[in-house]
Amino acid sequence: MRTPWEPVPRPHALIFSGDAVGLEWRLHAALNHWRVNKVNLRREFFHAMPADVRDLLQKTAGQHLLEYRDTPEALEWHQLVHTKAAAGRAESRT
Repeated sequence: MRTPWEPVPRPHALIFSGDAVGLEWRLHAALNHWRVNKVNLRREFFHAMPADVRDLLQKTAGQHLLEYRDTPEALEWHQLVHTKAAAGRAESRT
């Protein structure tokens, strides 16, 4: 179980665009039906599967999508999980 403050690994994409604002607008418009907060549109969180995001980026950004990873390195997240697991093992021994 996660607490709200814990980081979660998210897909990583690297896109080159001469019109980054326009690209962002098109992506948000396409993701709108997956929007988490439908009242405050400045909150840019979406319930979308990584494969759906990848397909959308390929369609929207095309050749400008330089890199996409469903599972980023997320080194800090892995360290956090490892640290919490080690702490849990230490507590169970006491």
